[in-house]
Amino acid sequence: RTEGQAYDYSQPCWIGIDTTGTVDGLEANTMHYFVVRAYVADQESADSNEIKFITADCLGTTDSDSDGILDSCDNCILAANADQRDTDGDGFGNFCDTDLDNNGITSASDIAIFRNVIGTNDPDADFDGTELQVHRTLPYSDPS
Repeated sequence: RTEGQAYDYSQPCWIGIDTTGTVDGLEANTMHYFVVRAYVADQESADSNEIKFITADCLGTTDSDSDGILDSCDNCILAANADQRDTDGDGFGNFCDTDLDNNGITSASDIAIFRNVIGTNDPDADFDGTELQVHRTLPYSDPS
């Protein structure tokens, strides 16, 4: 599955009796999530721990924030965010993205938006993936 999708157990991406497998056709530069289920006759195991994997056409070897994502594919280069959470799809990871109205700058309008979503479950204002919108200092750029 990818972000926001549910698992479709009726259509597994790999079936076999080997302990390893290859999954083809994954969308590039996308975080994918996997779980493993084992079957013995008609008995089914519970899900394994979820595994995250980002497919990438990344170049270079630099990972400035040491989050395991190369800078050429990292959506938040200077702050570690291994899950690459980007709920509004603007290419900037939530951990770095304080431009809530997506106008290219962080300004008073973003602060007003944030004030309205504090204490809600708005995913775009969930900067750190904890599902809580808590006070965080927003960098401010004067648009004048």
